Amino acid sequence: MNRATNDEWWTHSWNPITGCTFGCDYCYARKITERFPAAHPMGFAPTAWDNRMREPLKLRKPARIFTVSMGDFWDPAISDIDKQRILEVVWLTPQNRYLILTKRPDRINPSLGFPPNLWLGVTVDRQGTEDRIGYLWENVECTRAHCFVSFEPLLESPDLEAIGSYLNEGCVEFIIIGGLGGQKTWYPDIRTIKDLEALAVNNLIPFWEKHNLYPGKTKLRSLPDDLILDGAVVK
Repeated sequence: MNRATNDEWWTHSWNPITGCTFGCDYCYARKITERFPAAHPMGFAPTAWDNRMREPLKLRKPARIFTVSMGDFWDPAISDIDKQRILEVVWLTPQNRYLILTKRPDRINPSLGFPPNLWLGVTVDRQGTEDRIGYLWENVECTRAHCFVSFEPLLESPDLEAIGSYLNEGCVEFIIIGGLGGQKTWYPDIRTIKDLEALAVNNLIPFWEKHNLYPGKTKLRSLPDDLILDGAVVK
């Protein structure tokens, strides 16, 4: 497991799964894999790692854990057995919060059983991807898991009316806004950021502006109560 080096919405990252077949041209995880091939012997092929499955059990303090930050938990190449092994660790550590992001919300399988300390999220990066929020909610609303949305990298302004309708339904509990870092730095339109801020505020949704937004811009950051670490166990 790795600790966050920047002021992040997560405190640790955990990668019992690496790799993804979605094929985003901007994927930072694939670029890291290609840059350090010795550390990634399977390349970017979706892979479950037995030796990483129970790493969170070693943590002594509560943590917000970005789970599968180097891949996609819901990739079709990952078996339900491996997903269940990961969820078992989530159940065993109720003092932690586990946050999983995907671009495949249609593949979320509620029958696996989601613990209340699990946060499931989707990435909305451009117009035409807003409906991922709807797919997320359809697959999570009857479970105990929480929902969040990451607008990172926000490559173009999404349909704000569609976003607003999802937020009005109360299915989103946390919003993250970010740009694109690395060699091809990309900053979202400042008006889009402001519009998303206003939607979040109007719907009483905590939001977190990433460090990779405009340099010198004051970052507005808040967390849902459930993600504020105090050692409490979710009831």
